[in-house]
Amino acid sequence: MSDPASVSRDDGRSLPILGGLFSGAVAAAVSVIATYVLLFDADDGFGRNVGGVLEQAGAIGDPLNLAYWAVLERQFVDIHSTTDAGTETVTVIAAETTTVPPVGYTLIPVFALVLAGYITAKAYGASTETGALTGAFVTVGYLPAMVGIQTMATVSREQTGAGGAVTVEPSLLQTVLFAGLLFPVLCGVVGGYLYTLQT
Repeated sequence: MSDPASVSRDDGRSLPILGGLFSGAVAAAVSVIATYVLLFDADDGFGRNVGGVLEQAGAIGDPLNLAYWAVLERQFVDIHSTTDAGTETVTVIAAETTTVPPVGYTLIPVFALVLAGYITAKAYGASTETGALTGAFVTVGYLPAMVGIQTMATVSREQTGAGGAVTVEPSLLQTVLFAGLLFPVLCGVVGGYLYTLQT
């Protein structure tokens, strides 16, 4: 009979929840920071690298909110702008206005999550059979982080002059389904699987 102290963590009696919580949260933070950096243009600040959301949101379009919106938008989350005239979906990252191709902003969370899945599987000591599933535990940290970003990115302010109040709000349902579940599960699985190739 084996000594319980020598049994690997990958024995079915524990789950990489803490590892997934940490790596998922870090992946979310890295996504926001990297997006923020890419949005900035040395010659034109943040004006050149965003689409019509600046015109729609007016003073709301501060740099950090733009980064939040961009991170969510590139994970298939619609960004809604509501004024007295109605509600419409706005584009944060537009191909004709950005110095970085829109796909580049999508790859930021993809790479961050794949790496997070790899690290989670490695820290857990996942086996070949469980590595991919272990990587998906990054969702534990990434989902609440995305919901938190959606909450912080939902802003409403009064505009000066005509137009009245403007509210910019990412879709909560799409945030949960796409940014909070689809992306971390798929990318985390890939990262976990890549770890198993090294074992």
